[in-house]
Amino acid sequence: MKHQENPDLIILDIRMPGLDGYSVFENLHKSVNTALIPVMFISALPPLEVEQKALQLGADGFIRKPYESEELIAKVTKILGE
Repeated sequence: MKHQENPDLIILDIRMPGLDGYSVFENLHKSVNTALIPVMFISALPPLEVEQKALQLGADGFIRKPYESEELIAKVTKILGE
């Protein structure tokens, strides 16, 4: 698969049309083009199990919905090391 974009960070929701966020994450990490891009999940699903699974898969961060924009910015800044 050819990727047209080279993002600094990918943000995935758990519930998405088609594949869920976990499946998309696993596919991203199988590709040499996207394996090193940090991934953060957001979700409104029951927090503990969802967050634990995302982090066990290797996600770089997790935010629960609803969230404040400042929280999102702080998490992104931390992940990107800025």
